[in-house]
Amino acid sequence: MSDKQSLCVMYPCPKHIQDHFRRTGLTDQEDMHVTVYEHGGVSWGEYETFVEKLRLVLANRAPLTIKIGGQGLFYNEKRECIKIALIDCVGLDMVRAITCQVGMNVGFLPKPEHGFTPHMTIGKEDHFPTQYDLRFAKQFSGTSWKGTELLVHWGYPNIRTEKILIQGK
Repeated sequence: MSDKQSLCVMYPCPKHIQDHFRRTGLTDQEDMHVTVYEHGGVSWGEYETFVEKLRLVLANRAPLTIKIGGQGLFYNEKRECIKIALIDCVGLDMVRAITCQVGMNVGFLPKPEHGFTPHMTIGKEDHFPTQYDLRFAKQFSGTSWKGTELLVHWGYPNIRTEKILIQGK
């Protein structure tokens, strides 16, 4: 195992909502979540410091209302077509900015080529579809949940996960 691992901060989608999505057959995606921040090459000590500082900064923030607002597609670095649920969430950009700032304070420089489109992965295709299937968006647009916790994963597959509760007013 390398002494440096990837770090990922995310709002998990509640299990009952994930189960509902999967029962429709429109997704078989496991571990559905909204990614806030990712960074590679993080040591164990940096991870611990990052989690401690992020927990302090976010402890008194109010939970966000995370809502599915549509559907989209993009290609990843493996040239797979990724199907996503677009996320509408007032305040998510601020949580991301705070998380990026904490990362910079710990010594992680953000990747300038990595933009931020709030989304949740709902599937993958080997090629770009010739007919765009909007059934997921039509059925689930408006589905929402309270983001009362952030998960901070270190390593892939996850070697360590810390939970940060978001319970302010």
